[in-house]
Amino acid sequence: MSKKPRIPITKDLSKKVMALYKKMSARKVAEKLDLPLFLVKKIAKQSSFRKRDYKWTNERLEYLKSNYANTVTKELLDHLGCQLHQLYNKAHRLSLKKSEQFLKEMAIRSNLAEHGKAYLFKKGQTPPNKGKKQVEYMSQEAIDKTKATRFKKGRKPHNTKSDGEITIRESRGIRYKWVRISEGEWIPYHHKVWKDSGRIFEKGMNLIFRDGDSMNCKLENLEYLSDKELMNRNSIVNYPPEIRKAMHLISKLNKNIVKWQRKLE
Repeated sequence: MSKKPRIPITKDLSKKVMALYKKMSARKVAEKLDLPLFLVKKIAKQSSFRKRDYKWTNERLEYLKSNYANTVTKELLDHLGCQLHQLYNKAHRLSLKKSEQFLKEMAIRSNLAEHGKAYLFKKGQTPPNKGKKQVEYMSQEAIDKTKATRFKKGRKPHNTKSDGEITIRESRGIRYKWVRISEGEWIPYHHKVWKDSGRIFEKGMNLIFRDGDSMNCKLENLEYLSDKELMNRNSIVNYPPEIRKAMHLISKLNKNIVKWQRKLE
């Protein structure tokens, strides 16, 4: 199933939405302009306009009187386009109340949700079928039914990648591109770019990004450094004297903290 294209929020779209939003609810605006409801609400939220001066027209009052008793509050708010306190205040002034039948149904729904918690797995709870074979906890009829939905031998998951496809992985907060070489074998994409250019990649060497952008895997952005060269580049001697002094003091302070912690243990 293909996804619907994302609708950009332009100035013209915002004007159209807000012009209608001042007169009707977000749901009605979404229906009229054929837009997703969440998009209308997002545009309304970004706007400085707030529905403080809400007008109770005869049409709105009739809808409220006819539906308040047996309709969920959220649905009333979506249809009327008012705020919660405005709805409650008007209902109170008109002496409107929820019907007994409606309240009973809501109570039943609430109790079902509450009682259902008793049947949830608790943290650390051992599953009843742990360590058992399927035939020990399922009937043969139930086992036969599961066969129709099992993965067949050799069948691959729907999200299986093919050779050459690239994905993004994160390591220590830094995002890297990885490329599939063969089934089950992935390597960093910038390593592949380096090797494909005919260059070697030896142990004890490091491949870094010249501009610091780990997404920029162009050959000209890659630099090949030994451990010693990389250490010298990141060495404290590269910092100004005042920064080096501060770093030494912090290091000395941390050592003293560890020393006193050991004495207190």
